[in-house]
Amino acid sequence: MSDIPYSVRDKIANVTNIRGLNFADISDNELFKKTNDTNIGGANIYVTDAGAISLGVNNYGAVGEVITSGGPTATAEWSPGIVASSFLMKTKLGSDFTTFGQVPQGYVTVPNMVEEFNGINVFYGTWDAGNNKWTCPVGGTGFYNVNCLVDIRGQRTDVLREARARISVTATNGTRRTIGDGGSDNGGQNSSEQDRRWVNAYGLDRILAGESIDILVNWTVQPNASLPEGIIIGAGTNLVVSRAFYPF
Repeated sequence: MSDIPYSVRDKIANVTNIRGLNFADISDNELFKKTNDTNIGGANIYVTDAGAISLGVNNYGAVGEVITSGGPTATAEWSPGIVASSFLMKTKLGSDFTTFGQVPQGYVTVPNMVEEFNGINVFYGTWDAGNNKWTCPVGGTGFYNVNCLVDIRGQRTDVLREARARISVTATNGTRRTIGDGGSDNGGQNSSEQDRRWVNAYGLDRILAGESIDILVNWTVQPNASLPEGIIIGAGTNLVVSRAFYPF
C-alpha cells in the first residue's frame, strides 16, 4: 500500500505516502504540519515517548530552560528561565597571592578567586574563575548588594602607604563603572604607616543581564630597601553578590 487518501487502522499496513506526505522524509518522533493545501511535511519539532521536546534534531535544551519565542518570523530557542527572586554568590581567594612593585599600573583585578558553597547554593557555578568575574545571568536583571573585603599587607620591611579596593561593573559594551570604593591613603604621614589593612567596599546598583562584576585593588608601599617587594593579598579576601529586589 503506497498511496491512500484516508487513515489506516491496520497495524500491519505499510504506509509510505499519504498524498503529499512522504514518511521517508520524516524522522522518528518528529511532528508534521500542513505546508500548503496539498502537502504535509516535517515540523522539525520532536516529542519523545517520555514527553521531552526537541527544537530541531537533538536540541532538548538544558534542565530549567524554557522555550522563548523569536516572533512570527524567527525560530524559537531554548533560553534560561527567569532567575528566582533570591540570589546569592560568594567567592574568595583560595590562598595568599603575592604581587610585586611599589605601585600597580592603575587598579588591577584580584586573581585566583574561587566560588564557595558548592552543593549548598543552587546558584553555584555563576562565577567565571578564568576571568575572575561574576556575570549577571539571562533573566537576572535587578538591584544587587555587592560587598567585598580585601586583605592587603606589605612584605617584610615594606610599609603600606595606600590600600584601596573597588567594585567595578563592566557593561556589555565594555565600559566600566564603579559602584563601591574603600580604603585609605596616608600619603607621607609616617606616624600612620601600617603593614596590613582589611579594606571594605560596598555598592548597591541595578545590574543588567550580561553585565559583570569584579574586584579591583590599588596600593602604594614605601620600601626600606632600594626595591619594593610588593604586597600580599590575603586569603581572607572575598566578594559577595546578593539580590536586593527583583525585577526592574
